[in-house]
Amino acid sequence: MRKGSFGAALGVVLAVASVLIGSTACTLLTSVGDLVIATVESDVDSGVGTDRDPDLGRREELADSGAVDAANVDRVEDNDAAGPPGLTNLLNLHPEGTFETGCSRWRGNATHAASTTARTGSASCLVCANANAPPAPFFSIDDLGLSGPATPGATYRAGGWARLAPGTIGPGPVALTLRNLSSDGKNLESLSSADTRLSTEWQRFESTLSITKSGGKVDVYIAADYVPGACFLLDDVVVERVD
Repeated sequence: MRKGSFGAALGVVLAVASVLIGSTACTLLTSVGDLVIATVESDVDSGVGTDRDPDLGRREELADSGAVDAANVDRVEDNDAAGPPGLTNLLNLHPEGTFETGCSRWRGNATHAASTTARTGSASCLVCANANAPPAPFFSIDDLGLSGPATPGATYRAGGWARLAPGTIGPGPVALTLRNLSSDGKNLESLSSADTRLSTEWQRFESTLSITKSGGKVDVYIAADYVPGACFLLDDVVVERVD
């Protein structure tokens, strides 16, 4: 009920009461009525008992701060280990981190193939060491950088989830490296996560990098120590600007 209409209705009740029970009792009713109106108005102003979206305040805060573009405010995600792939409630900047359309965007010193063993959705990426002798003591998967430039002074965080692939040999430790990559493939600056020993459960790793050099783009690079025939699964790769 609107607080104006509630007050009007209560006024009618008090007017009738003044005729039926006298001025002394009516004065008491009036005091009680003022308290009820004040309580109702407080609840209406605070959103109690209304259909106000509990996430609206957070969305407004993100839009006002510029952390998320106004057009993308509704894409705010919760950081739920069993839910969407976002690390936080910021916008995921990675266009193909869920692998729902395959691994074709990704490159690296390994064989990549779509897998139906997924953490979320219906697909992940199977990353396997090449059968021939490796040119380096690790095998990897690399997104070759996001399409937009990395912003000097900004801080980015990247994360992903990995696990052992069923029926395959496990690799050595796996790590995620967040890089500021130049247009000719030079690593301008980077920071790696701690090495992670994989199991049959999905495990998360992440790295945060503050950009100090211009002319590059944010790149996610994931590598595992080489073991002949080893494979791992990768899913829900996220890149966020956190400053």
